[in-house]
Amino acid sequence: MEEYRAADEKSRPALLADPQREPRHRFTPLFLAEAERLKGTPEALPYWAWLVDNGSIVDPRTGDRAVERIFADHLADPGLAPAAKALGRAAGVRGVERTIPELTRIIDASTHPIVRAEALFQRALLRRQAGSPDARKDFERAAAEAPDSPAGKRAAEQLAASVPLAIGDRAPELDGQTLASGAVKLSNLKGRVVLVDFWGMWCGPCVAQLPQLKTLREKLRGKPFELIGVNSDKDRDALARFLAANHVDWPNVIDGGMDGPAAKAWRIDSWPANFLVDSGGVIRARDLPAEALEKQITGMLPKK
Repeated sequence: MEEYRAADEKSRPALLADPQREPRHRFTPLFLAEAERLKGTPEALPYWAWLVDNGSIVDPRTGDRAVERIFADHLADPGLAPAAKALGRAAGVRGVERTIPELTRIIDASTHPIVRAEALFQRALLRRQAGSPDARKDFERAAAEAPDSPAGKRAAEQLAASVPLAIGDRAPELDGQTLASGAVKLSNLKGRVVLVDFWGMWCGPCVAQLPQLKTLREKLRGKPFELIGVNSDKDRDALARFLAANHVDWPNVIDGGMDGPAAKAWRIDSWPANFLVDSGGVIRARDLPAEALEKQITGMLPKK
């Protein structure tokens, strides 16, 4: 940011266009400075929450600093729900083993039902991803704590919805369009192993794993393997710029939001989410971290 401030007017556009200087990188130092200036006041909380969700990607120390200040200054704040949501969203970067105790601390300490409901809902999502039987209890508690809150309503929807897609289930059809109006249909890819990756620019862990997905795709080039992204962003122009700047060249189905038709069909309630579909259209793994994908996919490819 200091480099941007010091640059002349002609140089600044090039700095902003640099794909390594996406909005998170540009805003993190500004938001951190503002949060520190407002430290201890209610006005600082939205900045700390944003830094947990986004600053953790730019610099893990920034995310840790934000969490530290949230617990030191805002644990009793009635507006803590967005910070609880940020903690859940950043779990893929900061680690589930750290995040679940942090959410539990909010649940135990807050006297505000809306805050507890959000923390319970986020903990439920993480527990479900880990296969914990306690996930359903958290959904039930979240729905009961604040039934009219966003988290309470989403928890009730999860309880009413079908069981999430599981390993061994037949993959739903994926039939959509890319930004270039290219058609993508999963059933046309039978005979190939397919990684279906649900992501969004707004999702820090989603963006953080893109370099690993690029490396994975390059390693498996020429193999019977396909990588298909399903994007949940609504701003198509911003997405086009992001894909170009970050050299994301695999097909990305435009789902039009977090409640798009593909997300509903695949029962997605947290991002990122991924599914490994075998050559016969059956789900063989889901929600694997990027570093575990290569080994799993290699094992599913036909042996020579």
